[in-house]
Parts: sequence; C-alpha cells; structure tokens
Amino acid sequence: MNLKLEDLSQYIVLLIFILVIIKVLGAGFSTTLMELLTGKKKEEEFDLDTLVKRKANQLNFSNPPSTQEKQNLKTKLNQLEGDKKQVLIELLNSLEWGDIIKTEAPESTKLLTDFQNTRGLSKIVRHFFEKCFTSDSDELYKNWQRVYDNSILWTSLVNGSKTVPEKKALILFRVNNIEEVHKMKPEQITREMEASLLPEHIEQIKFNDSDFTTVKTAEIFENFTKKTNLFKSLLPISPKSKENTKEWAYEVLELNDTPADEEVVKKRYKELTSRIHPDKFSSLNLNEEMLLTLNSNLALVNKAYTFLKR
Repeated sequence: MNLKLEDLSQYIVLLIFILVIIKVLGAGFSTTLMELLTGKKKEEEFDLDTLVKRKANQLNFSNPPSTQEKQNLKTKLNQLEGDKKQVLIELLNSLEWGDIIKTEAPESTKLLTDFQNTRGLSKIVRHFFEKCFTSDSDELYKNWQRVYDNSILWTSLVNGSKTVPEKKALILFRVNNIEEVHKMKPEQITREMEASLLPEHIEQIKFNDSDFTTVKTAEIFENFTKKTNLFKSLLPISPKSKENTKEWAYEVLELNDTPADEEVVKKRYKELTSRIHPDKFSSLNLNEEMLLTLNSNLALVNKAYTFLKR
C-alpha cells in the first residue's frame, strides 16, 4: 500500500491525538501503551509529553523516503551474511520512529548535551547508508555506524544552533567563504540552515579532506567549535554599562555580576585575548573590516583588564 505524504501526516496527527487522550485516561494505562509502542520500560523522568515532543522534533515529513527506497535497503540487508547483520537491521529500523540507539552513536551522544532534535535524520542517514553500502557486513557496520554518529551530531547542531555565530559556523562548512557568510542577512541564514539538512548539500562538504561518510565525528565537532569562535570573535563587543566602571569591565570580560578574584579575572582575560587576537586568524585572509573589529575588541578587553587591576 502506497501512502501519500498527506495521508502519513494525518495518521501521525491522529496517533498523537490518541496518545494525549490515553494520557488523560490514566498514568498506568499510558505506561503500558508506551512500553508496547517503544519496547522499553518507562524511565523515571520520562513521560508521554516527552515522547510526543521528541517524535515531533525527530520525524521529518518533508519528502519522506518512498516505500521502494526503504525496501531496497532492507532487501539488501536480508541478503547479507555475518555477525553484524542484526545490528545493521536494527540501525535501519531505528529510523522508522526517529529513535536513537545511543550505543551505536558513541561520539555524538558524548559530545552533545541535547540530541533529541534530530529533524531530517532519517533522510540523511538513509541517503548515506545507500551511498556507502557494501556486501561485507563487518565493513558495512563500520561505515554505517560512522554515518549514523555523524548524522546525529550534524542534525543536532543544525537544529539546536540558536546564536548567529553557531549558525554561520555551520554554513561555513558549505559556503567556504568567510566574508560572504559574515555578511549574510537573517533570511539568508535561515535558507542556508535549511539547506544544511539536505543530503545533496552535505555531500558537497569537505571535512579536512574527508567526506561525510569517512570523517570522524569528533573532527566535525572540533571544526564547528573553531568556526563558532571565529564568528563570535568577529562580533563587536558592545557593553551596555557605563564605561570605566566595574560592571562595564565585567561585561567586557564576559564575567558574571558576582565579584571575581584576581586569578579568575586573569584567566578570563587570557582566554579572551587568545580567542580574539588577530594573529590567531592570520591564515584566513580576513578583510580590513574584520581585522578592525578584532583589534577594537582586543583593545577593549585590554582596557577592561587594566581597569580591574588598578
């Protein structure tokens, strides 16, 4: 039976509605149903609201894989031999409801504090599962686990990025032009972030001379952190407090309102100067405007530190 996108969406909405009704009927009944649906015991901090929210975030209804696409991978897997066959089937099946098998994503679940919003995961994973398919089940498992881990990290970063530096950092993976990305308007950033969830666009990215199916998950995260720090450093420091006051100095040095001792102030000063010093970005060929911002920020940090030392 072939389901249209509209039909699938209606079924999911109906299911969520039924789950909400069941919750109203009683906690014991909802617990039993949850165990039936997920095959897992209810966790202490877990409830039906969490399930509904998680599935709404994880499922991606735009251009879902066709029945034929699903069947192709399942058929190929069933024809394989080897010890890893069952694990591979479980990996593929986990995409049906957007569930994450943490043991098969060791790096991303270690690096991330929140990996529940993985919108687009199923589409990305299926695309790259198909792309790196091999008849050797052991080799296929290594390929698929890496793709699975990378996809969870990537979708979590794209969907979870809230600040402009974080979003620009992710866009810079694809649009390899710092000046162009730095000047992007909010509407451009929104479009580029959505495009970052498309498998065909992810294929274009080179992660330190590796592609998405071979790069290590930790390398993606490390690269993302560096790019985020770059764009954060390119934001002018604009304190709201009156200049040459303790509040102003604390704001410039990104310290909390509570008084900090000399060692804490010194440590933060070193961290900031290390992050924003123009020499740190000498290999990136930043334009004059960007260098001016970095130098201005550095001068302001030095001034605030000198003020607190008096």
